[in-house]
Amino acid sequence: MSDMQVCTIAKRGKKALILDPSCSGPITLLDGSLSELLAEHGVCKLQYLEAKPLDDPSYNSGDVQLVDVKNIVYIVRATLQNAQLVANHVRGARTRPGAHDFSVYFVPRRTIACDKVLEDEGVYGDIQLGEYALELLPCEEDVLSLEMEYAFRDCVVDGDSSSLFYVARAIMRLQSMFGLIPRLQGKGPAAVAVRDMALRMRRENPMITAAVGYRKSAEAGGEFARSVKGSTLLNSTDPFYREFRDLPYHIAIQRLQHYARDARREYTELGNKDLSELKTFVKGLPKLMMLDRLSDIATPVAEQILTRFATELSDF
Repeated sequence: MSDMQVCTIAKRGKKALILDPSCSGPITLLDGSLSELLAEHGVCKLQYLEAKPLDDPSYNSGDVQLVDVKNIVYIVRATLQNAQLVANHVRGARTRPGAHDFSVYFVPRRTIACDKVLEDEGVYGDIQLGEYALELLPCEEDVLSLEMEYAFRDCVVDGDSSSLFYVARAIMRLQSMFGLIPRLQGKGPAAVAVRDMALRMRRENPMITAAVGYRKSAEAGGEFARSVKGSTLLNSTDPFYREFRDLPYHIAIQRLQHYARDARREYTELGNKDLSELKTFVKGLPKLMMLDRLSDIATPVAEQILTRFATELSDF
């Protein structure tokens, strides 16, 4: 489930979504059919955040009147200006007690400064707060962007390095999903700062290494299957190959050894079988012979993968 879906289904029933205009373009990059996606999750009205009260005519045109919608969900950048606009909306709605339930999701994360604005305006307790980690967005096949248009001004003019933290956090999230990036490169002091933060986050978050280790284990399972395939005639039509080809190597080994033990036990018990059991045994003989051979092939392959896997993990 995407973060956008989590934001929109947090409140049951019909709801209005009020977007920061600067978030509209990036969110559209996530799904071209944004309107249909929102409608599926109960969003009956979509508006942009403006310096106007909720009962303003611009908010209440069309078939659905904003003043009649119980649940109001905001997705806005974590700026002081946006926090103030939201506070104005909530405070203005107090003339109709109980008319609205407010939820605010700050992009890309909730900040102390925005919380302070809501507290100072006396509306902090009237809002359900959260954050929407709108991070790396696919602009092209080989281009990812955070779409933070004021990042340069924040860093250079205002001395606010929050955007660099967001870049580092996005890199960490990318690694947790797709594997460790062995080499981080950039140009300039800001890029160096991002690299240092990402490396520090990696050291402080062992879950990244664990996730990458699991991924490498899964990749090793695929390599195990390919290696075994190179030694014997196997393809996707074979039920046993189809079963273990995508398993992590250690699970594939255990399963093959289990099958091989069963096959050898069948051999040892051959003298105790009656005629009908012998007929059944003969029918399954090709399978037993293949399993016995697979166990002999798998052992050296597994030892090679285990050695390389341990070496790669020691480099993290």
